[in-house]
Amino acid sequence: MQSLRIVTSKPSNPAFPPELWAQVIGYTRSHDIAHVWTQLRHVSRTFRREIERNFSKLHLPKTIIHFFLRNVRIFDDDSFHNASIDTSLHFVRLSDDGQTAFFRLGQHNATGEDWIFEAIDRRSPEEINDAKQMVQIRNRIHDIYIPDLNVDKEVKEISFNWVNLFSLFFAERYSVDLYQEQWMLESAGSEEGMPPNWVPQDPIRNARKKARRHRIRRQSEELTGKSIVFDKKYEMVEARSLGEVESAEYAAGFETYSDDDPDDFDIAVDEGLWRWGVDDGYNYRIPEHFV
Repeated sequence: MQSLRIVTSKPSNPAFPPELWAQVIGYTRSHDIAHVWTQLRHVSRTFRREIERNFSKLHLPKTIIHFFLRNVRIFDDDSFHNASIDTSLHFVRLSDDGQTAFFRLGQHNATGEDWIFEAIDRRSPEEINDAKQMVQIRNRIHDIYIPDLNVDKEVKEISFNWVNLFSLFFAERYSVDLYQEQWMLESAGSEEGMPPNWVPQDPIRNARKKARRHRIRRQSEELTGKSIVFDKKYEMVEARSLGEVESAEYAAGFETYSDDDPDDFDIAVDEGLWRWGVDDGYNYRIPEHFV
């Protein structure tokens, strides 16, 4: 009886080169990046590696950390007094392992450096509901509390694990988008229809409030070991903070970014197309023709 020998071979499935993955992942619009980070990044280790590399090159350099610290007690001119700090720190470099991002004061916010970093170092997670710091990635802003923030008062810079921060930021951004879509679908499908006297800002405000509360509840338990209470005192601070974040994001909406030229804003300033403006204590980038 003749024996039958079956020969099998592994199917040819060559891996895509990193350059190709970089092009595929990089072909995303700015308002899709929350989906890329929160969803596609978890598809595989290759996706995670290439997405993090892509974001470190395209979006991390366009990240700004804003601090709005009020009634900070400082020692200056041989006496103590209270001061307010409104300042912004910009990305300068990554650590050798690519995990830690370093930020320094921008050229327009370089006064009073010593007590600025003293005040930043005295932040407290107990004040997590108060929008004393905001994270801006391109035109989007959330008042994310950075848990692992390191303040180097001698070098005058801050540093943190940027991947952890981006995960907090985009998780909240993605939740805002989902809550907003849910609100619109439920309102449109109900017998009553849209609520009376509603305005286009209502869905985003409602969504931001829900997503923010979810993040604050989780962060508060992790950082303080306490469960946050959403009482009237919390709601008063929350309403003010949400308004400040909304105003800051509205102002950030006027900013433009070019992935081909990371210094396009500085060039626009030199050409007189944009300038720095101050409104109620906030430093904004304002298109010159709006002034």
